[in-house]
Amino acid sequence: MSLDPEYYRELLRPVFAGRRFLVIGSGPVVAQAGLARELLACGAQRPFLLAGSIGTGTLPEPCEADWLSLEVDAPDMLSSMRAYERALRRLPERARKALDRWDPDRRAQALGTIVLSDVPDVFGRPRYARRAPEWAALEDKTRLPAFLDAIGVRRGPLAVVAAEAAALRGAAARIDRGAGTVWSGDTREGINGGASHVRWVRSEDSACEAESFFAEHCSRVRVQPFLEGIPCSVHGLVTGQGVAVFRPIETLTFRRPRGGEFVYAGTASFWDPNSRDRESIRAVARCIGHALLERLDYRGVFTLDGVLAEEGFVPTEINPRIGAAFRLLEGGSGLPLHALALAAQAGESLDYRLPELERELLEAADAVRGGGSGIVVQKPQVSTEVRALVARCGGFRAARDAEPPDVWVSLGPGPSLRCGYAMVRPVPERTVAGPSIAPRVARAFGFAEVELGVDLGPLVPAEPVR
Repeated sequence: MSLDPEYYRELLRPVFAGRRFLVIGSGPVVAQAGLARELLACGAQRPFLLAGSIGTGTLPEPCEADWLSLEVDAPDMLSSMRAYERALRRLPERARKALDRWDPDRRAQALGTIVLSDVPDVFGRPRYARRAPEWAALEDKTRLPAFLDAIGVRRGPLAVVAAEAAALRGAAARIDRGAGTVWSGDTREGINGGASHVRWVRSEDSACEAESFFAEHCSRVRVQPFLEGIPCSVHGLVTGQGVAVFRPIETLTFRRPRGGEFVYAGTASFWDPNSRDRESIRAVARCIGHALLERLDYRGVFTLDGVLAEEGFVPTEINPRIGAAFRLLEGGSGLPLHALALAAQAGESLDYRLPELERELLEAADAVRGGGSGIVVQKPQVSTEVRALVARCGGFRAARDAEPPDVWVSLGPGPSLRCGYAMVRPVPERTVAGPSIAPRVARAFGFAEVELGVDLGPLVPAEPVR
């Protein structure tokens, strides 16, 4: 029997009803609107959205939220996140005045789904569901091997060494299986993500570039073999009642034909691993969820990332927070997932009905697929251009009048004033579930590069090996 979304809205009313919330997060205003609607549906007062940029898409209606963009100025996604979170600690005058107009008695609390650094309050508004430092520490990729070893989860060969040329070269020589090695840096400068501190070292040039990068930004580096296979992630929810684990989601991470950088470009739920691999991935996530609960008294959503390689699923990182793919789990169910996750993270003692929630979201996400891809481009945009595409002969062409599109591509405002954001959105009704969506996305980006005049460079998708 399907869960009624109203059950969860009523469950959350004692937590959110009548309260005032400031929604934070470096993403655009348009991305925060969904959480604003969830809060309203759970009885909260009209929230204020304090975003890093306006973004590409539909802005919230005035009845849904007040909002302000801090208009951060940064060259890429990670830099914009860090600049935004620094701005939260010292808000510009226009933001302080706007917040005090909306919340003159300063009774609001600040909450957000993806906030990497520890922001205890925002201009006198304390955080709701603030992460414990020991939870956030697990985002350091060099800490993962010890955690996996302690709980008995297979991780594959690797080494954690100092960010020095001799140590890195020595570890790579021992571990390389013939396809190069992947180097992942620590969080000395703050939590990182989106493959910003990950390099594929497979040539002298890529080794020299990686050595220089990590020497400047990190103290320790994890070195492991390059593994061909589909990058993916799986979400779990931890409460005092136990752990729920959901379906694996494809992570669209492209390679370049040469050089060592990866290009993280979003998530999509069209891909299906075979049933045995699916349950193997979920079993690892469940083990990690129970370990987080028992060892760190963790509460809330976490993501487990990895690669479905020839030998099976190999974990590569744990993020003890909501991940970018979390919204894809709703699958049209109407459940207030982000509000539910934040309540769990805050330690609210509620009847979450985890077995039923897990079953419902597995069915919903399997039934309704979605997602897409986005890449920050060095082309500032103040408006959005959109093209409808039809798949033809292994590529794409522009859709003709009244012709149903297979894919939408767009170029709109990016995460900062310096950037634009190129997006590919497959049309779910015209996209086959099962195979990796990455090759299709790469071809659509190739069309966007020519037709929308953006420099994306060649994007090489991962290859399935199972």
